[in-house]
Amino acid sequence: MADDDRSTAATPAPEMLIASLLHLMSHYVVDMDTAGTGANLSVAIERHFQALSSMPGVAPVLRGTCTQLSQQWAPLVASASARIRAKPARTSILARLKAWADS
Repeated sequence: MADDDRSTAATPAPEMLIASLLHLMSHYVVDMDTAGTGANLSVAIERHFQALSSMPGVAPVLRGTCTQLSQQWAPLVASASARIRAKPARTSILARLKAWADS
């Protein structure tokens, strides 16, 4: 494999990032509908927008759109991160059974 092939393989094509971004966004919608979550997906979606906005060779209109969308997703990522940090730690099944038996 030539050096050029390796560097190309390591850097995803914009089309691949867009395809994975669409996939993530569709799962985000499904997760929000079923479980009311999507915190991890929002982080991945915002990072994909960031990557596309800074990728060389991307058309200026796509670069600008991705920059704007990254900024719009940033508050979702911040609130999702806060929810994850605020989530109480789960107790073990043994502790829950013991509490149930004691009540």
